[in-house]
Amino acid sequence: MSTFANRFKTLRALRKLTQDELARELEISKSAISMYENGNREPDFETLELIADFFNVDMNYLLGHDVPAHTPLYEAAAGPGRINDGYTDTISLQLGADEVAVAVKGDSMYPVLCDGDIAIVAATSVVSSEDDIMLVKINGDEATLKYVKKDSGGLYLYAENTDVFKRKFFTAEEVEEFPVTIEGVVVRFVREMK
Repeated sequence: MSTFANRFKTLRALRKLTQDELARELEISKSAISMYENGNREPDFETLELIADFFNVDMNYLLGHDVPAHTPLYEAAAGPGRINDGYTDTISLQLGADEVAVAVKGDSMYPVLCDGDIAIVAATSVVSSEDDIMLVKINGDEATLKYVKKDSGGLYLYAENTDVFKRKFFTAEEVEEFPVTIEGVVVRFVREMK
Protein backbone atom coordinates (compact mmCIF):
# COMPACT_ATOMS: atom_id res chain seq x y z
CA MET A 1 0.00 0.00 0.00
CA SER A 2 1.31 3.47 -0.84
CA THR A 3 2.26 6.01 1.77
CA PHE A 4 -0.56 8.28 0.57
CA ALA A 5 -3.08 5.45 1.00
CA ASN A 6 -1.89 4.69 4.53
CA ARG A 7 -1.81 8.30 5.65
CA PHE A 8 -5.18 9.07 4.06
CA LYS A 9 -6.84 6.05 5.69
CA THR A 10 -5.25 6.82 9.08
CA LEU A 11 -6.40 10.45 8.99
CA ARG A 12 -9.96 9.38 8.12
CA ALA A 13 -10.01 6.80 10.93
CA LEU A 14 -8.70 9.28 13.48
CA ARG A 15 -11.44 11.73 12.51
CA LYS A 16 -13.88 8.83 13.06
CA LEU A 17 -15.42 9.23 9.61
CA THR A 18 -16.78 6.45 7.46
CA GLN A 19 -15.85 6.43 3.79
CA ASP A 20 -19.40 7.64 3.01
CA GLU A 21 -19.12 10.55 5.45
CA LEU A 22 -15.74 11.63 4.12
CA ALA A 23 -16.99 11.39 0.54
CA ARG A 24 -19.86 13.74 1.43
CA GLU A 25 -17.52 16.16 3.25
CA LEU A 26 -15.09 16.29 0.31
CA GLU A 27 -17.85 16.10 -2.30
CA ILE A 28 -16.20 13.19 -4.11
CA SER A 29 -17.44 9.64 -4.66
CA LYS A 30 -17.18 6.90 -2.06
CA SER A 31 -15.51 4.70 -4.69
CA ALA A 32 -12.75 7.32 -5.07
CA ILE A 33 -12.21 7.27 -1.28
CA SER A 34 -12.03 3.46 -1.38
CA MET A 35 -9.58 3.45 -4.29
CA TYR A 36 -7.36 6.04 -2.54
CA GLU A 37 -7.29 3.95 0.65
CA ASN A 38 -6.56 0.70 -1.20
CA GLY A 39 -3.73 2.30 -3.17
CA ASN A 40 -5.48 1.71 -6.50
CA ARG A 41 -5.60 5.40 -7.36
CA GLU A 42 -4.10 8.68 -6.20
CA PRO A 43 -5.92 12.02 -6.30
CA ASP A 44 -5.18 14.75 -8.79
CA PHE A 45 -3.57 17.97 -7.55
CA GLU A 46 -6.85 19.79 -6.83
CA THR A 47 -8.27 16.84 -4.86
CA LEU A 48 -5.00 16.40 -2.98
CA GLU A 49 -5.15 20.07 -2.00
CA LEU A 50 -8.78 19.62 -0.87
CA ILE A 51 -7.82 16.59 1.25
CA ALA A 52 -4.83 18.40 2.80
CA ASP A 53 -7.01 21.40 3.68
CA PHE A 54 -9.73 19.19 5.17
CA PHE A 55 -7.30 17.33 7.45
CA ASN A 56 -5.16 20.44 8.06
CA VAL A 57 -1.96 18.74 6.88
CA ASP A 58 0.70 19.62 4.35
CA MET A 59 0.28 18.04 0.91
CA ASN A 60 3.89 16.83 1.13
CA TYR A 61 2.97 14.89 4.29
CA LEU A 62 0.14 13.16 2.39
CA LEU A 63 2.59 12.25 -0.36
CA GLY A 64 4.92 10.54 2.09
CA HIS A 65 7.56 13.18 2.65
CA ASP A 66 8.91 13.33 6.19
CA VAL A 67 8.70 17.07 6.54
CA PRO A 68 8.07 19.20 9.60
CA ALA A 69 4.49 20.27 9.21
CA HIS A 70 1.56 21.43 11.22
CA THR A 71 0.66 17.88 12.06
CA PRO A 72 -2.81 17.11 13.46
CA LEU A 73 -2.60 16.41 17.18
CA TYR A 74 -5.13 13.91 18.52
CA GLU A 75 -5.90 13.06 22.15
CA ALA A 76 -5.93 9.67 23.82
CA ALA A 77 -6.39 8.80 27.44
CA ALA A 78 -3.63 7.38 29.55
CA GLY A 79 -6.40 7.11 32.09
CA PRO A 80 -10.17 7.14 31.56
CA GLY A 81 -11.28 9.37 28.70
CA ARG A 82 -12.64 9.80 25.22
CA ILE A 83 -11.00 10.87 22.02
CA ASN A 84 -12.02 14.32 20.81
CA ASP A 85 -13.97 14.53 17.60
CA GLY A 86 -11.11 14.95 15.17
CA TYR A 87 -7.85 16.58 16.08
CA THR A 88 -7.50 19.01 18.96
CA ASP A 89 -4.64 21.17 17.76
CA THR A 90 -1.65 21.13 15.46
CA ILE A 91 1.99 20.72 16.34
CA SER A 92 5.16 21.31 14.35
CA LEU A 93 6.76 17.89 14.33
CA GLN A 94 8.47 15.63 11.83
CA LEU A 95 6.61 12.35 11.42
CA GLY A 96 7.50 9.28 9.43
CA ALA A 97 5.20 7.44 7.04
CA ASP A 98 2.02 6.19 8.71
CA GLU A 99 2.64 8.06 11.97
CA VAL A 100 0.29 10.35 13.90
CA ALA A 101 0.81 12.55 16.95
CA VAL A 102 -1.37 11.84 20.00
CA ALA A 103 -1.58 14.06 23.09
CA VAL A 104 -1.44 11.95 26.27
CA LYS A 105 -4.16 12.73 28.83
CA GLY A 106 -4.06 11.16 32.27
CA ASP A 107 -1.57 9.21 34.35
CA SER A 108 -2.35 5.51 33.82
CA MET A 109 0.92 5.00 31.90
CA TYR A 110 3.04 7.07 34.33
CA PRO A 111 6.04 7.14 34.53
CA VAL A 112 6.52 5.81 30.98
CA LEU A 113 4.08 8.32 29.47
CA CYS A 114 3.00 11.41 31.39
CA ASP A 115 0.00 13.68 31.08
CA GLY A 116 0.92 16.24 28.41
CA ASP A 117 3.40 14.07 26.52
CA ILE A 118 3.03 13.72 22.76
CA ALA A 119 3.06 10.06 21.72
CA ILE A 120 4.09 9.29 18.15
CA VAL A 121 2.01 6.34 17.00
CA ALA A 122 2.73 4.19 13.93
CA ALA A 123 -0.34 2.65 12.33
CA THR A 124 -0.66 -1.10 12.90
CA SER A 125 -3.26 -3.57 14.08
CA VAL A 126 -0.64 -6.09 15.22
CA VAL A 127 0.49 -6.45 18.84
CA SER A 128 4.12 -7.57 18.49
CA SER A 129 5.05 -7.47 22.16
CA GLU A 130 3.26 -7.11 25.48
CA ASP A 131 5.89 -4.44 26.25
CA ASP A 132 4.60 -2.17 23.47
CA ILE A 133 2.18 0.63 24.29
CA MET A 134 -0.70 0.47 21.85
CA LEU A 135 -3.29 3.01 20.74
CA VAL A 136 -6.62 1.25 21.22
CA LYS A 137 -10.05 2.50 20.17
CA ILE A 138 -13.11 1.29 22.04
CA ASN A 139 -16.64 1.76 20.76
CA GLY A 140 -15.44 4.04 17.96
CA ASP A 141 -14.82 7.11 20.12
CA GLU A 142 -12.81 6.16 23.19
CA ALA A 143 -9.08 6.10 22.56
CA THR A 144 -6.57 4.92 25.11
CA LEU A 145 -2.86 4.16 25.29
CA LYS A 146 -2.30 0.85 27.08
CA TYR A 147 -0.34 -2.37 27.06
CA VAL A 148 -2.28 -5.13 25.29
CA LYS A 149 -2.24 -8.87 25.77
CA LYS A 150 -4.24 -11.00 23.35
CA ASP A 151 -5.34 -14.57 23.92
CA SER A 152 -7.90 -16.88 22.36
CA GLY A 153 -10.64 -15.62 24.68
CA GLY A 154 -10.18 -11.93 23.95
CA LEU A 155 -7.79 -9.19 24.97
CA TYR A 156 -6.56 -7.46 28.10
CA LEU A 157 -5.74 -3.77 28.46
CA TYR A 158 -3.41 -2.92 31.31
CA ALA A 159 -1.52 0.11 32.52
CA GLU A 160 1.83 0.99 34.00
CA ASN A 161 0.12 2.75 36.93
CA THR A 162 -2.36 0.24 38.37
CA ASP A 163 -3.52 2.73 41.02
CA VAL A 164 -5.18 4.71 38.23
CA PHE A 165 -6.29 1.96 35.82
CA LYS A 166 -7.10 -1.63 36.71
CA ARG A 167 -6.58 -4.31 34.07
CA LYS A 168 -9.62 -4.61 31.79
CA PHE A 169 -10.62 -7.72 29.83
CA PHE A 170 -12.72 -7.75 26.64
CA THR A 171 -14.09 -11.08 25.44
CA ALA A 172 -13.73 -11.98 21.76
CA GLU A 173 -17.43 -11.16 21.36
CA GLU A 174 -16.98 -7.73 22.97
CA VAL A 175 -13.97 -7.03 20.75
CA GLU A 176 -16.24 -7.51 17.73
CA GLU A 177 -19.38 -5.94 19.22
CA PHE A 178 -18.07 -2.65 20.62
CA PRO A 179 -15.64 -2.84 18.63
CA VAL A 180 -12.22 -2.78 20.27
CA THR A 181 -9.54 -2.09 17.66
CA ILE A 182 -5.77 -1.78 17.76
CA GLU A 183 -4.93 1.40 15.82
CA GLY A 184 -1.19 1.67 16.32
CA VAL A 185 1.92 1.32 18.46
CA VAL A 186 3.77 4.09 20.29
CA VAL A 187 7.19 4.35 18.64
CA ARG A 188 8.49 7.40 20.53
CA PHE A 189 7.27 10.34 22.52
CA VAL A 190 8.00 14.01 23.11
CA ARG A 191 8.05 15.43 26.64
CA GLU A 192 8.34 19.09 27.44
CA MET A 193 10.78 19.69 30.27
CA LYS A 194 9.27 21.86 32.98
